Amino acid sequence: MYQNIEEIIENSEEPLSTKEVAAKAEIGITDAVKNLLRLKEEGKIESVEKDGKVCWQKKGEDDETAKLEKRVQRG
Repeated sequence: MYQNIEEIIENSEEPLSTKEVAAKAEIGITDAVKNLLRLKEEGKIESVEKDGKVCWQKKGEDDETAKLEKRVQRG
């Protein structure tokens, strides 16, 4: 289920709401929330606001690159 949700987010061109993720994964919203939060904690996805709703998308590589560059500059 966890990997399935990760694939759903990665394959989506637009941010998806929790309800949309749950529907695509064919699971309940509670299970979707648990897995989405786990993916967010691991830094694989991020939450964004879309039409007043919390939606989920793959974390941009630009963010990761910027963080690494800051670490190198500090070091």
